[in-house]
Amino acid sequence: MPSSRCAEICLCLHRPPSLISEQRCDRLAVALQQYPETACDEYDETLHDVIGRVETAGSLGKTDVGALLLWKRIRIGAWATKLLNMADTEVRKITEKAVAAARDKELEVVDAARLARQALLKLPGAETGDAFASAVILVGSPDRMAVYDYHAHLGL
Repeated sequence: MPSSRCAEICLCLHRPPSLISEQRCDRLAVALQQYPETACDEYDETLHDVIGRVETAGSLGKTDVGALLLWKRIRIGAWATKLLNMADTEVRKITEKAVAAARDKELEVVDAARLARQALLKLPGAETGDAFASAVILVGSPDRMAVYDYHAHLGL
Protein backbone atom coordinates (compact mmCIF):
# COMPACT_ATOMS: atom_id res chain seq x y z
CA MET A 1 0.00 0.00 0.00
CA PRO A 2 1.59 3.32 -1.03
CA SER A 3 2.10 6.07 1.54
CA SER A 4 -0.28 9.03 1.55
CA ARG A 5 2.53 11.22 0.11
CA CYS A 6 3.01 8.74 -2.72
CA ALA A 7 -0.73 8.65 -3.37
CA GLU A 8 -0.77 12.48 -3.43
CA ILE A 9 2.08 12.62 -5.95
CA CYS A 10 0.41 9.95 -8.10
CA LEU A 11 -2.82 11.91 -8.05
CA CYS A 12 -1.04 15.09 -9.18
CA LEU A 13 0.71 13.20 -11.96
CA HIS A 14 -2.43 11.36 -13.03
CA ARG A 15 -0.97 7.91 -12.38
CA PRO A 16 -2.47 5.15 -10.23
CA PRO A 17 -0.36 4.54 -7.10
CA SER A 18 0.03 0.90 -8.10
CA LEU A 19 2.11 2.01 -11.12
CA ILE A 20 4.59 4.03 -9.11
CA SER A 21 6.94 2.40 -6.65
CA GLU A 22 7.37 3.82 -3.17
CA GLN A 23 11.04 4.49 -3.99
CA ARG A 24 10.12 6.59 -7.03
CA CYS A 25 7.56 8.50 -4.98
CA ASP A 26 10.21 9.21 -2.38
CA ARG A 27 12.56 10.55 -5.09
CA LEU A 28 9.80 12.75 -6.51
CA ALA A 29 8.97 14.08 -3.04
CA VAL A 30 12.62 14.92 -2.39
CA ALA A 31 12.95 16.64 -5.80
CA LEU A 32 9.80 18.64 -5.10
CA GLN A 33 11.14 19.69 -1.72
CA GLN A 34 14.57 20.64 -3.16
CA TYR A 35 13.22 22.60 -6.11
CA PRO A 36 12.99 25.95 -4.28
CA GLU A 37 16.61 25.52 -3.16
CA THR A 38 17.92 24.83 -6.67
CA ALA A 39 15.85 27.20 -8.81
CA CYS A 40 16.19 30.95 -8.52
CA ASP A 41 13.06 32.96 -7.73
CA GLU A 42 13.24 34.73 -11.08
CA TYR A 43 12.85 31.53 -13.08
CA ASP A 44 9.18 31.17 -12.22
CA GLU A 45 8.27 34.86 -12.55
CA THR A 46 6.81 34.21 -15.98
CA LEU A 47 4.73 31.33 -14.66
CA HIS A 48 3.40 33.42 -11.78
CA ASP A 49 2.53 36.29 -14.12
CA VAL A 50 0.48 33.95 -16.31
CA ILE A 51 -1.20 32.38 -13.27
CA GLY A 52 -2.24 35.87 -12.13
CA ARG A 53 -3.72 36.79 -15.50
CA VAL A 54 -5.55 33.47 -15.84
CA GLU A 55 -6.91 33.76 -12.32
CA THR A 56 -8.63 36.98 -13.38
CA ALA A 57 -9.53 36.19 -17.00
CA GLY A 58 -10.40 32.50 -16.63
CA SER A 59 -8.60 31.74 -19.90
CA LEU A 60 -5.29 32.09 -21.69
CA GLY A 61 -4.68 34.20 -24.75
CA LYS A 62 -1.87 33.84 -27.26
CA THR A 63 0.43 36.05 -25.20
CA ASP A 64 -0.06 33.80 -22.16
CA VAL A 65 0.53 30.70 -24.27
CA GLY A 66 3.73 32.22 -25.64
CA ALA A 67 4.94 32.99 -22.13
CA LEU A 68 4.28 29.39 -21.06
CA LEU A 69 6.17 28.07 -24.07
CA LEU A 70 9.17 30.14 -23.00
CA TRP A 71 8.87 29.12 -19.34
CA LYS A 72 8.52 25.44 -20.22
CA ARG A 73 11.23 25.71 -22.93
CA ILE A 74 9.07 23.89 -25.46
CA ARG A 75 10.28 23.60 -29.01
CA ILE A 76 8.11 25.42 -31.46
CA GLY A 77 7.10 23.50 -34.55
CA ALA A 78 4.85 23.99 -37.54
CA TRP A 79 1.86 24.11 -35.20
CA ALA A 80 2.98 27.57 -34.04
CA THR A 81 1.87 29.10 -37.35
CA LYS A 82 -1.59 27.58 -36.87
CA LEU A 83 -1.73 29.01 -33.37
CA LEU A 84 -0.60 32.45 -34.51
CA ASN A 85 -3.21 32.42 -37.27
CA MET A 86 -6.02 31.74 -34.80
CA ALA A 87 -7.96 34.64 -33.35
CA ASP A 88 -7.09 35.31 -29.72
CA THR A 89 -10.79 34.95 -28.91
CA GLU A 90 -10.73 31.39 -30.31
CA VAL A 91 -7.66 30.51 -28.23
CA ARG A 92 -9.44 31.91 -25.18
CA LYS A 93 -12.59 29.86 -25.90
CA ILE A 94 -10.53 26.67 -25.98
CA THR A 95 -8.45 27.47 -22.92
CA GLU A 96 -11.48 28.72 -20.98
CA LYS A 97 -13.00 25.22 -21.19
CA ALA A 98 -9.74 23.69 -19.97
CA VAL A 99 -9.44 26.15 -17.09
CA ALA A 100 -13.06 25.60 -16.06
CA ALA A 101 -12.56 21.82 -16.06
CA ALA A 102 -9.33 22.08 -14.05
CA ARG A 103 -11.04 24.27 -11.45
CA ASP A 104 -14.17 22.13 -11.14
CA LYS A 105 -14.14 21.09 -7.46
CA GLU A 106 -17.11 18.78 -8.10
CA LEU A 107 -14.69 16.51 -9.97
CA GLU A 108 -11.85 14.43 -8.59
CA VAL A 109 -8.50 15.91 -9.59
CA VAL A 110 -7.78 13.10 -12.04
CA ASP A 111 -11.14 13.56 -13.77
CA ALA A 112 -10.76 17.35 -13.84
CA ALA A 113 -7.30 16.99 -15.39
CA ARG A 114 -8.59 14.53 -17.97
CA LEU A 115 -11.43 16.86 -19.01
CA ALA A 116 -9.09 19.83 -19.14
CA ARG A 117 -6.68 17.85 -21.32
CA GLN A 118 -9.51 16.86 -23.66
CA ALA A 119 -10.58 20.50 -23.96
CA LEU A 120 -7.09 21.40 -25.21
CA LEU A 121 -7.07 18.92 -28.09
CA LYS A 122 -8.24 21.69 -30.44
CA LEU A 123 -5.36 23.99 -29.46
CA PRO A 124 -2.42 23.82 -31.88
CA GLY A 125 0.60 22.46 -30.04
CA ALA A 126 -1.51 20.61 -27.49
CA GLU A 127 -2.84 17.86 -29.73
CA THR A 128 -0.02 15.47 -28.83
CA GLY A 129 2.31 15.25 -25.88
CA ASP A 130 1.53 16.46 -22.40
CA ALA A 131 4.18 19.01 -21.41
CA PHE A 132 2.56 22.05 -23.05
CA ALA A 133 -1.01 20.99 -22.21
CA SER A 134 -0.15 20.32 -18.58
CA ALA A 135 1.44 23.77 -18.27
CA VAL A 136 -1.80 25.33 -19.55
CA ILE A 137 -3.80 23.22 -17.09
CA LEU A 138 -1.42 24.11 -14.24
CA VAL A 139 -1.91 27.86 -14.65
CA GLY A 140 -5.67 27.32 -14.73
CA SER A 141 -5.67 25.68 -11.31
CA PRO A 142 -2.24 25.83 -9.68
CA ASP A 143 -3.60 24.63 -6.34
CA ARG A 144 -4.86 21.36 -7.88
CA MET A 145 -2.76 20.57 -10.95
CA ALA A 146 0.86 19.81 -11.78
CA VAL A 147 3.08 19.89 -14.83
CA TYR A 148 3.59 16.54 -16.48
CA ASP A 149 6.55 16.29 -18.82
CA TYR A 150 9.49 14.13 -19.82
CA HIS A 151 11.25 14.70 -16.49
CA ALA A 152 8.15 13.77 -14.47
CA HIS A 153 7.70 10.72 -16.69
CA LEU A 154 11.28 9.61 -16.01
CA GLY A 155 10.61 9.90 -12.30
CA LEU A 156 7.66 7.58 -12.66
